[in-house]
Amino acid sequence: MAAASPSRRRRLLLLEIVTSSPARNQRAAWFPFFKGLAQGAGCRALWICVGARFGSSEGARPGKAGLDLCAADREALLRRFAGFAPTHALANEPVGPGWERLLRKSAPGCVFVTTEGEGRETRARWLSGLLGIPARGNPYLVGTVEPDYDAIMLNALAGECRPFLAILGGVSCGYRAGLSRNPYFRGVDLSGCRYRHGCSFCSAPRRPMSSLKGDPVGLARAQFAAVLRTAGAGGRNCGRFEVRDARLFARISDFFGMIFKLRLPPAEFFFAPRMDGLLRAGPELERLLPEIAARGHRLTLFRMVVEHFSPAENARFNKGLSPERIDRALALAARLRKDHPGAFDCADTTGYIAFTPWTTLDDLERSLRGGIERGFVPNGSWLYAALELQRGTPIAALASREGGVVRSRYDDAAMTYNMDNERRPRQGLLPWRFKDRRVAVACGIIVRVCALSLRAVFPDATFAGDPLYSWIEDFVDRMRLDMKRPDLFAAELVQAMRGARPPWRRKDLIRRAFGRLRRRS
Repeated sequence: MAAASPSRRRRLLLLEIVTSSPARNQRAAWFPFFKGLAQGAGCRALWICVGARFGSSEGARPGKAGLDLCAADREALLRRFAGFAPTHALANEPVGPGWERLLRKSAPGCVFVTTEGEGRETRARWLSGLLGIPARGNPYLVGTVEPDYDAIMLNALAGECRPFLAILGGVSCGYRAGLSRNPYFRGVDLSGCRYRHGCSFCSAPRRPMSSLKGDPVGLARAQFAAVLRTAGAGGRNCGRFEVRDARLFARISDFFGMIFKLRLPPAEFFFAPRMDGLLRAGPELERLLPEIAARGHRLTLFRMVVEHFSPAENARFNKGLSPERIDRALALAARLRKDHPGAFDCADTTGYIAFTPWTTLDDLERSLRGGIERGFVPNGSWLYAALELQRGTPIAALASREGGVVRSRYDDAAMTYNMDNERRPRQGLLPWRFKDRRVAVACGIIVRVCALSLRAVFPDATFAGDPLYSWIEDFVDRMRLDMKRPDLFAAELVQAMRGARPPWRRKDLIRRAFGRLRRRS
């Protein structure tokens, strides 16, 4: 009997761990194409989707994930793993050293890999090298490989989390405004930066996911058709699709015309346009939404970012958005949501960077007033998210040139709170400090108060053992203070700080801000 070919001896297991946070599922976006590529080369492939929580079973620290499954789900996963006996396993999340040992024990000799970002994943060559199969001449997966969306939903939680399926192609962001005319970057050496256009803080890969010569609507249609063909009832298709080709929102009528012709079951489509893109698409959306509603579909906008209400901060971000344009887009989104409640939605809290090294008290006051007046979630990330200063970005080059901004460590754990909540590893992160020490004090207090208001949602891991956080918690509980409006507290704190002189006594400032808030309520 002839020996099996090397590729037929390869068995690829794709382990997708999903949680209730949609952002965490992005790293599995390429799994349908990985599965299709492996199978096309003669390898066996299995995709397992497991709903999970991250926490105590691995002693998870902030920013580190530890997979936490109940006993039944644990046994089911190990049984599936051992039964398939993969030679290669690819997970979308770090599972923790304990779990990795268990999985390796279930399949001795298995090569276990965790995805490390999107850049290399778009290249078929990387997966071909991992599996030891012949490399393909075409570097793209989208448009050249038949994706397979068939996956085993291992437990009930996997379905309850309703993870996205990503529709890929082109680039996820088409914003290309250059930095050469931005006065904040005049004289800044950008030779070490990966990009010299777009948002100055962005480190996301901008390599195309497909040939830009192809028709984006046709690429999307092929993926939806494959979903209908390969994802059976009760499978990985949860009726939620994240559309990650920026060209498609600009052709929103063509996109939904294609969806209608496919007779796709009622589904929700997530887009992440810029605000100026929403304004341009407004008339088409007005025309489309009644038919979208009639067919049971839903269009949702998310990650439609403001970044900041301070013109100075947004200019430093090279964002290209004015307050007037932001308000027009927000007003349009609010009107569409009101007029088409079943067919249109927009995330309540848009992307925001509350704190940067350059934030002044005036910037902070403008930020707080802007969010409060526009009805932002009163304890949302727009109040506590700090700039993630990534090595190789223009804004990192700006910070490095100024001196004294980039540090070896953060002065305050408050600056990592938002990152800790997302529990996503950040590579190339540069800690930084505020140029205005008053803002540093305000940031530390505001983030702790927000964390206290969110303690039922996010564990207090960032501030475990923190004396100031413990004092605020005791003070709030003892005084029976209402913690529903951290945004109003933050606004009062800024006013209290304007009259304060160093050294700033944080407890006195907190008492004063809560006192001002009580008198106003």
